[in-house]
Amino acid sequence: MCSSDLPASGRKAPTVNLARELDPDRVPFLDLGDPDPYGRLLGRLHALAEDGSVAAVAVRIADLPLGSGRTEEVRAALLRIGARKPVVAYLAGGGTREYWLATAATAIAVPPGSTVEGSGVATSNLYLRDALSRAGLAFEVVAVGAYKSAPEPLVREGPSPAAREATDALLDDVFGRMVADVAQGRRLAPERVRALVDQGLFGSAEAKEAGLVDAVLWPDELEGVLRRATGRAVALAGPDRPEPARGAR
Repeated sequence: MCSSDLPASGRKAPTVNLARELDPDRVPFLDLGDPDPYGRLLGRLHALAEDGSVAAVAVRIADLPLGSGRTEEVRAALLRIGARKPVVAYLAGGGTREYWLATAATAIAVPPGSTVEGSGVATSNLYLRDALSRAGLAFEVVAVGAYKSAPEPLVREGPSPAAREATDALLDDVFGRMVADVAQGRRLAPERVRALVDQGLFGSAEAKEAGLVDAVLWPDELEGVLRRATGRAVALAGPDRPEPARGAR
């Protein structure tokens, strides 16, 4: 048995702030800083999965600069950690993709008074033909095949039927995978997930009642969730430890 197959025996519970991890941290006007924060994040998640001194991991999720592909990749990394030790997601903001990511965790917590959004996926494109025409500009394009739609924003006022078909197929594929992942992660029927997506927006208490999240709590209460998840005394560790909440609870 290799060390990565051994159960976590430590008492550390590092917090990973995904937005902070993905910040390139560049110095203004200078090309300094980490050129690949995304790669650094994946490396850290892999290391946490392998580290036997880590009993659990807390992941803070808010608005993230991730498309669908990278969301799935980070989600897979969280699932690898979750196969060896509990992962608790603290969903402090974001939309559908952020919630999709959070469902890889063993448990999801949200702040009181927050909202959980699950309104599906969408895309948009800016068509410039008319604006360019008013500026006295025009483009000539020869497309070899109906689905060669890359130049369309320059020569059309809206998508061609072929471009719309391709976009719909892509969105249907992403949405189908999202529904399947959420259903599995939250132990809900896919039909139930689709019905919740149709509703779209939930307050924190509504989200808990619907089974979308497990707890509504302040950041300084997260340590208790980790202790219950691991069944042992653990302590949040690392520079991303949440600050104690202020005011009434």
